[in-house]
Amino acid sequence: MKALKKMQKYLKACGIECSDVCGYDLFSQFPASVSLRYDACMLTIFGKPRIAFEPKVQESPDELVSVYRKLAAAVHPIAVLDFADSEYSEYLRKSKVNYIVPGRQMYVPPYAVLVPPNAYERAEKAFLRDFLSPCAQLVFLRTLLFHAKEGNVSYAALQKELSINCVYLTRACQELEYHQLATLDKVGRNRFICLPQERRLLWRSAEKCLRTPVLKRIRYTGNVSNPVTAGYSALSELSDLAPENERIFAMAQSEFRTLEARKIKKYNGVQIEVWRYDPRLLAIEGRVDPLSLYLSLRDSPDARINIAIESLLENVL
Repeated sequence: MKALKKMQKYLKACGIECSDVCGYDLFSQFPASVSLRYDACMLTIFGKPRIAFEPKVQESPDELVSVYRKLAAAVHPIAVLDFADSEYSEYLRKSKVNYIVPGRQMYVPPYAVLVPPNAYERAEKAFLRDFLSPCAQLVFLRTLLFHAKEGNVSYAALQKELSINCVYLTRACQELEYHQLATLDKVGRNRFICLPQERRLLWRSAEKCLRTPVLKRIRYTGNVSNPVTAGYSALSELSDLAPENERIFAMAQSEFRTLEARKIKKYNGVQIEVWRYDPRLLAIEGRVDPLSLYLSLRDSPDARINIAIESLLENVL
């Protein structure tokens, strides 16, 4: 279980002993369609042997309660969750489901009920920001660029394309729904994100929430593997703008952290933009995508650049 160590650390911090931890096979009680979606282990807490079970992907509260009740017929189960907002948690408590969100809250009456006032701050107050989170912006741009004609796209497809954790993907989609940039739907066990408006209207609605993907610009004297063309270099390839003498490339912040510090310079080397998200996830033909390119250059004081990116936007949308 991914959250087992976090749960043990959380229980220890709360002064609760957790012992006799061992694996548990769900196949003996559930069909593969259910058991493959959960991890489980046996442990002793609050003086009783219990099964802690954790969904591998974020399940709806109905599905979680159903599995919990089947387990409760034979053992004392506890759901271990990576994420639970106030509505999700309230539903579990009304359904009398014992659960733990390591580091944030615990509901195992009568032994422990710890739901502090700030238990949901990270999940819900994040939506009140002026700008979309990098993950939500990435999901929005991917959907707008590559899936707008389909009308909707499944979470499974986006997760595969973006190599993103299902919990972060769910939060990103909920954030887009909060800002009225997407609608969410569910058919059976499949979840979908849908664009509610025509692409150009949706972009105009979203533009105030979108920010430049560029965190900083550096120069690097070492080798850059699999570079993605960005900035003026990419714009010159997509417009009539005269090309610059030197190339500009983009990379994700995670990749920037792997660069040799001694080769990062102020004045010498290749120009590199460090991005909030991985530009390769949206890249087209070795260039950054046109919408991210627009966002990275829209504050340029150069009138030629402004004309070129507006023309680019018209062609894309």
